[in-house]
Amino acid sequence: MGELMDIKNLFNNSVGAVIGIDTDREIIHIYTRKTGNKNSISHAMYNYKAKPFTSDFYEKLGAILAQYRQDNPKQNIQKASVVVSDIAVLTDTINIPVINKKAMDNSLTASINNLYGNSSELKFNRVYISQAKQIASYAISAMKKEMLVNLQKACGDQQINVTNVTFASSAATNAAISYNTKLKNASFVILDIKEEFSKVIFVVKGKTLGFYFLPFGYKILYKTRISPEDLLFDH
Repeated sequence: MGELMDIKNLFNNSVGAVIGIDTDREIIHIYTRKTGNKNSISHAMYNYKAKPFTSDFYEKLGAILAQYRQDNPKQNIQKASVVVSDIAVLTDTINIPVINKKAMDNSLTASINNLYGNSSELKFNRVYISQAKQIASYAISAMKKEMLVNLQKACGDQQINVTNVTFASSAATNAAISYNTKLKNASFVILDIKEEFSKVIFVVKGKTLGFYFLPFGYKILYKTRISPEDLLFDH
C-alpha cells in the first residue's frame, strides 16, 4: 500500500479495521484502532505466497485473518474496509451525448456493455466528471464480482463484515484531500514515489480518474551523477 494512503479516512464510527492487500509485494496489512479514537491506530503485516485472487490466495488470506484474531482477541475487527492493489481494478472514461438524465444513464450502460462485453461479471462504479458542449464525460471503475464475493467470504468466515472495498490509488486521492481540503473538488495529479517505482494518479473534481506506473523510483537519484533518461523508461 502507498505511504500516502491515509488509513484514518477509511475508518468511521462503525468500522474498526482496514485490511490492505498488497499483491505486488505479497503482504497483508491490518490496521486497527480503539473505538472512537482515530489516533490509536496499530499496524500488523503478514507475508504470503500465492497468485493474486486465486483459491490459494483466499485460503491464505483467511488463515492470516484467523491468526490475527487469535493473536489480538481484544481488537475490534468485526467490521472492516478493504483496500486492494490497483491491478485488481479497471478504470476508464466514457463520453456520451448530453440528453435527459434517464436517456444518458441508458446510453452509459449501453456504452459499457459495448466496450466490455459480458459486463455482468464486473461491478461498475460511474461518476460524472465534466461536460463540453454536447458531450458528457464519465469516469468508471470496476472490479470482478467474483473477487468481491470471495473477499467477503474470506473475511466473513472469520466473522469480519466487509463494509466497503476500494483500491490503493483512490485511497491515496482521499489522503491528499484530507491533507488539503481545497482539493476536494479540484483536478490534479499525484506523483507517488517509491524506492523502485513511481505511480501517477490522475484526479478530476476530487475523483480518481486513473493511474499509471513508472518503472523507476527515488533509487535512481544520485548526488554525483544523473541517470541516463533513455535507460530509465522504454517509451
